Amino acid sequence: MADVIFNRPLENEDLEATLDAYEKDVNPETEHDFIAMLGAASLLAPVQVDAELTDNGDGTFVIDSEVTAQLNYQVIQNSKGEVFFPAFTSTEEYNKWSTEAEGVVALTVSLETYAALMSANSDTGLVINAYGQNVVMNQDNMNYVMATLTQMREQDPITLEDPVDDQTEFAAKLAEGMGEVLPDLQTVWAIDLVRAPERALIYVIHTDGELEEAKAQFFAFAQMAGAPAFTNVLGVQEIGYPRAAAFAPIYTK
Repeated sequence: MADVIFNRPLENEDLEATLDAYEKDVNPETEHDFIAMLGAASLLAPVQVDAELTDNGDGTFVIDSEVTAQLNYQVIQNSKGEVFFPAFTSTEEYNKWSTEAEGVVALTVSLETYAALMSANSDTGLVINAYGQNVVMNQDNMNYVMATLTQMREQDPITLEDPVDDQTEFAAKLAEGMGEVLPDLQTVWAIDLVRAPERALIYVIHTDGELEEAKAQFFAFAQMAGAPAFTNVLGVQEIGYPRAAAFAPIYTK
């Protein structure tokens, strides 16, 4: 398993704009766009780690892959005593909340992580950008969002195509450094998601390790390695192996 890195820089300008549009005018179109963007985005979850963190000197922290650590997802309460898992769309939003409590750092996760946390803790909710848009979701809201995402993924007329952007240089950097960064990573595909007239590059990974950690690690590596502009990193199981296998991988172990 690869090292776990915390406090990764994150921006979600498109998601935040979509969220603002939804709050200003709630209608089927703005709801659809908000749910679709939320389902595709990475979020920052504050966690407390019961192991020593190594400071990388750039604002990020790391736990060695050989260290066994417990991650405790932080919660907040409102004036009614209701409990929520906080999620943040960007480093800027996270920093509005971030506590000085020892060992509390930001972990990059997906909406599915929060859905699982809420499912395991039935009396909790989710609050997105508590000191910004302050979007609150209870269990019913989360169930609706996840069901809608499932339906979108089954019905949305999105096609997969070979990437327009040249992947040659980035593929060379993967071949050179990926073995050390993510030793459990087996395959990487570069794929364009096309829903006319929009086109977005994603990277799809196959790993033998923990998927969310691998996605976060790959996301950071791709940014630092100067990959062509991309919108997300997905696990191969999230789009289906047969669909990914129709494309030539840019990296194989």
